[in-house]
Amino acid sequence: FGLGEVYLTGRSTMPSIWNEETNIHTSSLESYERNHKFCEEFPELCSGGATAPWVFAACKAMERVTDPDFHSQISIPILVVTAGKDVVVNNRETELLASKLRSGSFVTIEGSRHEIWQEKPYFREQFFAAFSAFVPGSSVEETA
Repeated sequence: FGLGEVYLTGRSTMPSIWNEETNIHTSSLESYERNHKFCEEFPELCSGGATAPWVFAACKAMERVTDPDFHSQISIPILVVTAGKDVVVNNRETELLASKLRSGSFVTIEGSRHEIWQEKPYFREQFFAAFSAFVPGSSVEETA
């Protein structure tokens, strides 16, 4: 239908004004400013809202993971981490999916917004602690 480059959310770039109360991705002004500067310098490397092909692919993926046969085929351990204040994805559905995995674990970083790795250090540290506890013999240290 010629919608390959159409942004369905009406936005193709990051918002230019910081507002901690309404920013759904991060509560970190430092991360926001760094990312905004990067996107100003390299707009071709940044994404904005969801495009029509992205929504189509996401719908196909959701259809696949809701198939009961999908879960039985996964045998590797999987850690699913959600952000407690996420309004981009449905945490309840994510937890339900994780509970269907034979060797899935689920952790919520309470208070974090959607992009946990772009969050304040307090939230990122919780992610790395959960990861280190999940992966035997690992000692992951934050580099961001």
